[in-house]
Amino acid sequence: MSRLHSPDGINTLEEAEATLAQLALAADRIAKTESVAQKRIDTIKAELQAATAADEAIVELHTRRLEEWAEKARAELWAGKKSKKFRGGSMGWRLSSALELRAKPDDVLQALVDRKLFEAIKVTESLKKAVIKDYPPSLQVELGVEFVTRDKFFVEPDKDTNREASPRIKAPPKGGPGGEA
Repeated sequence: MSRLHSPDGINTLEEAEATLAQLALAADRIAKTESVAQKRIDTIKAELQAATAADEAIVELHTRRLEEWAEKARAELWAGKKSKKFRGGSMGWRLSSALELRAKPDDVLQALVDRKLFEAIKVTESLKKAVIKDYPPSLQVELGVEFVTRDKFFVEPDKDTNREASPRIKAPPKGGPGGEA
């Protein structure tokens, strides 16, 4: 074969083909290694979900119970305050903003296209809520959306890992908060 002078050390067609074959083998090994790693990651995620499912249900149940209690006692305990520190953690309300669609997503999308507001549209033609949120309220109304800010309940337990649960707290029934098996 003819020789080409190259500063990177490949000088013939045969060397180029051999190098390309080595590159392909290395790329295959990378793909196989990534595939094995992804399977291990998926297995670990599934194990994590199984190991934490009961505690996730407890957290959800107790958060809901605390929110219901806090809402009943809001005027008394939270007069003029958004949050309160308790033994074991804090709870209360903090502002949480969200873009709520008042119209169907397809209608909002079409309104954005009609107004040539493409920066608010993902390439997949879905809404970019962060961009729409910055539009003037009058334009948001025209598009069929409204930017709202409301109190969102939160619970923040202290990071004390040596604490034991109070014996007065009942665990949820088997099968989760609703008792489903």
